[in-house]
Amino acid sequence: MKSHTWSEAAVTGFVTGLLAGGAAGLLLAPASGRLTRARINQRLREAAESAREIEERMNHRLRETADSARGLKERLRRRLRPATARILGRAS
Repeated sequence: MKSHTWSEAAVTGFVTGLLAGGAAGLLLAPASGRLTRARINQRLREAAESAREIEERMNHRLRETADSARGLKERLRRRLRPATARILGRAS
């Protein structure tokens, strides 16, 4: 009889724990699957927009740097042209 009483208590404890765990899970769950997916999608859209903005800024900076390099190249070419002409004139 003791084993029968022990098994009833074990089953009662198991069922009580199962119900308490299920209730706690429902009460403490962060959000439904649909809401979680919506939040993930929103964050992905925000990340994509942020990446596009970064890409635009980087492209703008690259164009500015390329323009600056072209300007520097032209200034150096103008400065070096007389010296190059003298060197080439003497070498010939």
